[in-house]
Amino acid sequence: MLNKNGNIQNFLGLNASYADARIVLIGAPFDGTTSNRPGTRFAPAAMRGESAYGIESYSPYQDKDLTRDSKVYDAGDLVLPKGFPALALDVIEESVSQIIEDGKMPLMIGGEHLVTLGAVRAIAKKNPGLCIIHLDAHADMRDEFFGESLSHATVMRRCYDILGDGRIFQFGIRSGGREEFVLPASQVFQQKFRISELGAIAKKLGGAPVYFSLDLDVLDPSVLPGTGTPEAGGISFEDLFAGFLCLRGVNIVGCDIVELAPNLDASGVSTATACKLLRELILVLSPGFVAGSAAGSAAGSAADSARESPAKERDLPDISDMPAVLRGEIKSLKSKGLANEEIARSLKLPKAAVDLVLELEPPG
Repeated sequence: MLNKNGNIQNFLGLNASYADARIVLIGAPFDGTTSNRPGTRFAPAAMRGESAYGIESYSPYQDKDLTRDSKVYDAGDLVLPKGFPALALDVIEESVSQIIEDGKMPLMIGGEHLVTLGAVRAIAKKNPGLCIIHLDAHADMRDEFFGESLSHATVMRRCYDILGDGRIFQFGIRSGGREEFVLPASQVFQQKFRISELGAIAKKLGGAPVYFSLDLDVLDPSVLPGTGTPEAGGISFEDLFAGFLCLRGVNIVGCDIVELAPNLDASGVSTATACKLLRELILVLSPGFVAGSAAGSAAGSAADSARESPAKERDLPDISDMPAVLRGEIKSLKSKGLANEEIARSLKLPKAAVDLVLELEPPG
């Protein structure tokens, strides 16, 4: 049952009431089908604990602060039956259904990736045409794994069974069975190894409802070793943050961060990294970048305007969405004599965004 009455330990002390919150954070501590190294069940509690001392609420990347610029209620961890994936998924589905019935966005901390299926089941019922943006090292498109249809290795296949062709968009994929890499593009979009096409796909989706699922093993193990099935050749923290920026303006109706196994990284770096990513994701989804609209901006009036015309064509990235600190860095580098291409490479931004900033806001 979903806890709506307050939680003793919250992520980063986020303490909006359930009634006032726009985003509801829930932990899904389940790793009952883990096939390699277990421990993701400990992630929600570890992230709350780490956030108390190890991370600031302020983001210099976005010039925003969780305590000021977001309304998040942390409902704590769901009570999930260990060893019974079908029952665990039922609990998740019921809890997410309550959240969306109350007009709020669910943000789930796993747990293994199978927990995504419970959330997608609930959200798909309320959002016809639901799509999934999926960042992961693994395709998770097997029909069964060791004879089991419910597994962290089959989760996207089960989501595909619900959503159908052309609704799942995968990025960063670099591991799986051969059959998972030969799926027709009409069924599942898949970018191997990198996430550079995420912005174009975000634009293509327009106002369609989207569930965003982040498996932390999309990161290179040198960045985040604390995960059950690490895969060399992953993306950087900077790459992933740039991907988050592409979500501005996407009609996100639910999301999750999964597959952190804090017990597998004694240094604590993996947990700290996951906390920082969760902070940035919440801020991208919070007022100023309003989920459910076709465009977000730092000004509320711009967000309101976008909600009124969700089909309005935009060129992404839109620099009205770009944090002032990032625009300032572009202008600073330009004043030092760097070419636009060099600035784009340095900041890991599309050159078109750099060109537009410098056209509209030339360095003084």
